[in-house]
Amino acid sequence: AGMYLSADAPCCPVIHNSGWCWRNPGILKIPGVITVRFLAPIPPGLSRKQFTLALQQALSQAKSLPRGKQTDLS
Repeated sequence: AGMYLSADAPCCPVIHNSGWCWRNPGILKIPGVITVRFLAPIPPGLSRKQFTLALQQALSQAKSLPRGKQTDLS
């Protein structure tokens, strides 16, 4: 929120599902497709509280991102 307030510019939230292929903790990586989604920009000028709420709502609505397809590379 601090960068958003300082920049006075729109914030474009980005989500991904890399956790499906790249587990944490550990170095094991599962072959597959990672999906990245750019969400609608949040306009500048919101208070810290308003921005945080808008970001939480955007991320919550976007949680329907499909899991990455695992592929067999053997």
